[in-house]
Amino acid sequence: MSARDELAELLAGEIPSDIYACNRVWEAWSYGTMSQDDFTPANEESDLVAEIADAVLAAGYRKSDIIGYLVVGKSNDSLDWDDKMYESEQACIDSLCGPYQDFTREPDSECYWGNEYKLCPVLSPEVSE
Repeated sequence: MSARDELAELLAGEIPSDIYACNRVWEAWSYGTMSQDDFTPANEESDLVAEIADAVLAAGYRKSDIIGYLVVGKSNDSLDWDDKMYESEQACIDSLCGPYQDFTREPDSECYWGNEYKLCPVLSPEVSE
């Protein structure tokens, strides 16, 4: 998988499902013909996500620049209780869904970890500067 594809996949997972992309030319607003059918969730628009990935890559970001991941609360963007940086996204999820945790890996469950937390990549200091 190319760096662009890896980044696009990562971005598609991070774009909230309540952000929409307009499928018509912007000038259509002035004709009053826009409807709800002219919008789709942005994370499902592969061309849009690919464009964002290209822009990020042009700025010098690569998946290999990620040195770890943090678990962050969705409601207040605060670090998880342990303030630990994990080696992988899977390690973050494992920390939330371990034997002593109340969260599950099942997206349809009301106890799904993704309802409360998000995983944030941490870039190496050389990339962040």
